[in-house]
Amino acid sequence: MTNLFSWLLRRFLVAFAVLFAVQLAVYVIGLNTILKTYEKNKVAEYEKIAEDILQNPQSVNPADIPSEGPFFVFSADREMIFSNKGKGKSLSNEDLMPVYRGDALIGYFHAGEMNFTDNQANRIFLASLIVLSGISVIVSIGIGFIAALLSAKRIVRPVNLIRSDIHRVRTLKPVPGRNFRIRELAEISNDVAEASETLMGQEKYKQQWLRDLSHDLRTPLAGLKSQLEAMSDGVLEATPERFRRHLAEIDRLEGLAASIGELTAIEAQAELEKQPVGIEGLFSQIAAPFEYEIKRKNIDLKIEVLTDVLPGDQRLLIRGIGNIFSNAVKFVDENGFILMKAERSGDEIRVEISNNGPDIPEEQRELVFTRLFRGDAGRTAPGSGLGLSISREIINLHGGEIRVEQQTPRGVRFVMGFPV
Repeated sequence: MTNLFSWLLRRFLVAFAVLFAVQLAVYVIGLNTILKTYEKNKVAEYEKIAEDILQNPQSVNPADIPSEGPFFVFSADREMIFSNKGKGKSLSNEDLMPVYRGDALIGYFHAGEMNFTDNQANRIFLASLIVLSGISVIVSIGIGFIAALLSAKRIVRPVNLIRSDIHRVRTLKPVPGRNFRIRELAEISNDVAEASETLMGQEKYKQQWLRDLSHDLRTPLAGLKSQLEAMSDGVLEATPERFRRHLAEIDRLEGLAASIGELTAIEAQAELEKQPVGIEGLFSQIAAPFEYEIKRKNIDLKIEVLTDVLPGDQRLLIRGIGNIFSNAVKFVDENGFILMKAERSGDEIRVEISNNGPDIPEEQRELVFTRLFRGDAGRTAPGSGLGLSISREIINLHGGEIRVEQQTPRGVRFVMGFPV
């Protein structure tokens, strides 16, 4: 397994090599095209001069021939008509270029500088170009290697820092957000910092929850123990009333343990198999267990169902929404009012449960979902302090959200949004 630096360096160098090879191929093809075009134009130029000489030899001045090398013109019978240097006796038939007028062969010519390299100045220019190209290649390779090295280091350094930050997250140490020049790396660093902050907050919350749970268990157990010891020693009379109070406290502790187990099971559930749940029937099942309490307190219960189906797990929905409805019944005054409402809003189904009971202070509205938190109104009421925590986990498991709002002119409204 290779490290990131060497991997990036190799990739940069390979990319540069491919780019260089493409540029070299383009350079060679382009140069070859230029040389062939030069040769073609020269041949055409000399052919035109040869044609003019063959038609009227006296009209051509040898000084007008664009060549420092030899230039010969022959008739169709290969008799020399024009020469600027020598007699051309050493020329073979392969050295002669034909001259046509229309389709008729009228003669031949030979030029000593038809190729680009036949001219000394051109040879010097081409040699200089090749030398400069070679120097350019060497410099480009050096620059490419340095650029690849620096680029790889520039990427690897923040990656190593992020890797170190991830190790700090694992040990629940604070991680700073780093402002890298590469946007994606800066975003990853900020995400790691946010994850660190979230995990540290969860760990702090977990420790606080364990302390609160320990207190909620230790205090009543200590009281029960002292009461039972006192009755065992004869200090207190073992009356039926005392036993009823102790049994009620044991029932509360048993309910707390059951709620903790339920909350843990819900949090551990990774996937949810949703089925269409009829909302009207769901509301009826939630309200049915509280029928006696609703009649006893003369509560005006109103149900508004403006949409038919909610996708989800019916058992969990009854538990999650039921906890909120239970609190609405528990904390509303006699002759109070409770509204259960469901409607579709955009891409979600919104479920509301509101009453005109005591308000929840604004600073406590988010805390009501915290495990074992009991607000001012809930401290004297029976319960484990986990009901709303269970509700929130169930709603989150359905991909939804829950919030608390103030009810006008009095009371609270729990609003749950479920995606559809």
